[in-house]
Amino acid sequence: MALPSTTHPRGAHTTGPARTAIGALLALLLAVTASIVGQVYVKKVGGQPVPADYAYGYLYKYDDDWLPAQFGPNETDEEGIYRWHNLRPGDGGMLLMIPGSEERGTVDTYWPGVRTFEEAQPVEVDDWDQVINTRLDLLQPEPDPEPEPEPEPEPGITAGTVAITGKPRTGATLRAVTDGWDAAATLSYRWLVGGKAIAAAKPTLRVTNKYAGKRITVQVTAARAGAEPVTVRATPTAVAVGRFTKAPRPRIKGVARVGQRLRAMPGKWKPKVAKVRYQWFRGKKRIKGATRRGYVLRPADRGKRISVRVRGARKHVAPLVRKSKPTVKVRRR
Repeated sequence: MALPSTTHPRGAHTTGPARTAIGALLALLLAVTASIVGQVYVKKVGGQPVPADYAYGYLYKYDDDWLPAQFGPNETDEEGIYRWHNLRPGDGGMLLMIPGSEERGTVDTYWPGVRTFEEAQPVEVDDWDQVINTRLDLLQPEPDPEPEPEPEPEPGITAGTVAITGKPRTGATLRAVTDGWDAAATLSYRWLVGGKAIAAAKPTLRVTNKYAGKRITVQVTAARAGAEPVTVRATPTAVAVGRFTKAPRPRIKGVARVGQRLRAMPGKWKPKVAKVRYQWFRGKKRIKGATRRGYVLRPADRGKRISVRVRGARKHVAPLVRKSKPTVKVRRR
């Protein structure tokens, strides 16, 4: 229903009673306005509809495009009823209800019960005295998607044992001996010297002097597609023992004559020798008590050839014995 227009000719004069009648008519027309009313429901356990108390409603108006909410927030009462009064033709728009409590298990819902603005239908006022009833069932959250079943885990790798054979001495070869491992797994090797990994990645390891004084072990890792790798470490060896790489034959300095002093010359050893022991020989027999570097020839040595044996020692290095060439036969004074 359209509002009537009242015009007055130029210079016309309206009397008091006429002005009063026009004012009353305008007041009556303005009092006739449209309404949008409705009730919000939620679904509780058991499927029974229960009115939602204190939800919040908004109306979005359309004017060549959707404008921000023109009406609201409008709070429901304790029975879940919401009301918009004093609406005029053209008012209204898109109705959105927002639950007042997350505990209800409901989500924002557009009229007539959809989740998105694009799916919603407008609620529009056509007449001045129109009353639009809009019951709205609040939607529940969409259920979480069913998780995809996890693939069955591959059976784990069967771990076996590993042991080291061979003596930890320079020049020797150590070998990692495995037993009882998963036949489908690939084995890899990692040697450790003194607790630190070295570049060697084979089942065997040749011992060198640089390993002297340290314990050696090896760890074996089994790998197979779809399974967690498994690693086992062998019991460490005893402390590795090195060797002398240079130990010249000792020489005897002095004159082979009774009463003269002979002196043993051990030469330069590598690695440097830490302790040297001497033993002098008369022919093939050991001379009792002759264990110093120097030896004074005695009458008993006359006509005999004298030699000396040198024993070099160093920590974590295998001791080594070297014997000199014998002298010429000892002459008398």
